Amino acid sequence: TGPNGASLFPPEQLSPDSIQLLAADVFGFQQLNSVYTASYGEHDSALVAFVSPRSSPEEARALALAYGHFLIQFGGQPAPEPYSFEAGQIIEIMDTYEVVFTSGVYLAGVHEAENRAIAEQLAHRLMRHLMKVTDGS
Repeated sequence: TGPNGASLFPPEQLSPDSIQLLAADVFGFQQLNSVYTASYGEHDSALVAFVSPRSSPEEARALALAYGHFLIQFGGQPAPEPYSFEAGQIIEIMDTYEVVFTSGVYLAGVHEAENRAIAEQLAHRLMRHLMKVTDGS
């Protein structure tokens, strides 16, 4: 068995009661299922981080690309560079930012963040945390 939902998220500023497992059609994207979400209170902003354990790193990467294409199909634009977060894609959609990346078998990111810089900071923390989860298992 893999890690439970709570262990997938870095604890700093995490609202522990906010962790949920979303089963299907996550964020309106039919291919995205089995996604853990968690809320963070960051610098007076509420952010939602997400992690989806997949069967392989290849599946995680393919799903990340497909999700990015889905967002762009519905009016998203790749956020202008420079990025402080270079490991994935940052898409600006409806005045919010979606950060999408993979770490091993995990598809992860930050959903509908209003502040890009804070979203990138949380994405960095989430990626470092997932690397530890992967190494420690």
